[in-house]
Amino acid sequence: MNIHRTARSGRNFEYYSEDAFLSGKMGAAEVAGVQAMGGIVTIKHFALNDQETNRIGGAVFSNEQAAREIYLKPFELAITEGNANGIMSSMNRVGARWMGAHDGVMTNIVRGEWDFNGFVITDQTSFPSFNYCDIRAGLAAGNDMWLNTANNMWKLTDEELTAGVMQNARTAAHRFLYVVANSNAMNGVDRDTKVMNVKAGWQKLVYVLVVVMALIFVGGVYGGYCLWGTKKHLARKQARKERRAAKKVG
Repeated sequence: MNIHRTARSGRNFEYYSEDAFLSGKMGAAEVAGVQAMGGIVTIKHFALNDQETNRIGGAVFSNEQAAREIYLKPFELAITEGNANGIMSSMNRVGARWMGAHDGVMTNIVRGEWDFNGFVITDQTSFPSFNYCDIRAGLAAGNDMWLNTANNMWKLTDEELTAGVMQNARTAAHRFLYVVANSNAMNGVDRDTKVMNVKAGWQKLVYVLVVVMALIFVGGVYGGYCLWGTKKHLARKQARKERRAAKKVG
């Protein structure tokens, strides 16, 4: 949903136009079409992310009029007319503040002015270079989820899990579940439905192979121990024979 701010922008192939109104109208139509079939849409990259090179943490400066009339307008129309239920926040900063932690935009404008009821997820945040996308500041500002494949990032200590942080996390979970509940992900689900962890056949085979390999390993260790014990026993037995034979000779 971003703007063709320059003809050399590395993401122009993803964005609609250099015209904010035209971009918003096309985006709203596409969002409405996908969501009519029960899909979940995340319009991106929110916002003022109109370059590709050096966009990680890039500081963007704009006055409010230009931001509202040009850079925010496509997102506004996608939400107010297309009823978009998801947003992907951008990697860049607005001034010195990361967009996902900018409550003036993420909460006051998006939810307060545009009546957005969906969830907001970050762009990729799986590497140390994204540490500026602080999870506590983001949750407080209205960023609900972190797109992340690393298992060692965004962990909070017990001291950091304050009542405020936990309340923000509950609010974020509520927003996401609201969107899922109003999508085709819930088709066929009723009050008697049970959630089951269904595993593919190859996954079950992996478990069998793990068990077999474990048995082989244990058997090998045990067999080696028995062989070592047998050799040691035979060596002691042979030593006793040799001592007896030496005594007879003496």
